[in-house]
Amino acid sequence: MFNDAVATERYLPAAILQAEGALSARLDVDIREAAETLRAIARDTGTPLVDVARQVLAGRPPAD
Repeated sequence: MFNDAVATERYLPAAILQAEGALSARLDVDIREAAETLRAIARDTGTPLVDVARQVLAGRPPAD
């Protein structure tokens, strides 16, 4: 049986997972904290999560 994190991860677009890794490295935090940060930015700005992820991957500040 899969845990919730594994089951959820299977359905996330690759850009989101890659952005979590990039943000983790950029902020020097673990993946869980990077994922929470990515989602908080999306929620706070009203921007779709995948769009925030693409901004992170493009090297732009995600709040733009």
